[in-house]
Amino acid sequence: MKHDRQLIVFARAPVLGKVKTRLATDIGAEQALRVYRQLLQSALKRLSVCPCPKVLYADDLGLEDSAAGHGMALRRQSGADLGERMAGALHECLRDSRAVVLVGVDIPPLDAAYVESAFEKLESSDLVLGPTEDGGYCLIGMTRSAPSLFDNMPWGSENVCALTIAEAEDAGLRVSLLPVLWDVDRVSDLGRLDSCASVDSLP
Repeated sequence: MKHDRQLIVFARAPVLGKVKTRLATDIGAEQALRVYRQLLQSALKRLSVCPCPKVLYADDLGLEDSAAGHGMALRRQSGADLGERMAGALHECLRDSRAVVLVGVDIPPLDAAYVESAFEKLESSDLVLGPTEDGGYCLIGMTRSAPSLFDNMPWGSENVCALTIAEAEDAGLRVSLLPVLWDVDRVSDLGRLDSCASVDSLP
């Protein structure tokens, strides 16, 4: 029997030099790793209260305890690039769920209520996106697989969300959008991170 809903949390294992690389160019790899660990644990805590099955998709080993501690199954990401990995995870979970939402862990304002809004929009849409201020998206939800949304996408550019919407509309998908959120990629984002009520301040 299919689940009605399922949440995918996409994360990198907290490895020095492998996370928050853009931020690391300004504050150093060790401090960037501290920021990422903070973002990761805060996100898992906020999302653990979502009332649906949850899967933590990790790019490497090292998140076994985090997944178990927050009531999430753990699976390994698979694919040559970010788009292929996301498409594969969504396709896998859509085989046993009517609606699936995928989120990242570096968006402090993203909480269980935001995820719930996405699932509500999927009651009347095929695709829902949570745009970010930099032109990307922090959430994607689907009721059926659409691999074309992830092909040849310029990940990390300011056009990702707009291009995804255009591709979805060309494919005849009904698209809904959530409010725009911000993520943590640059030094200027750290001030907002420290003042964000959902995230503990850096030690």
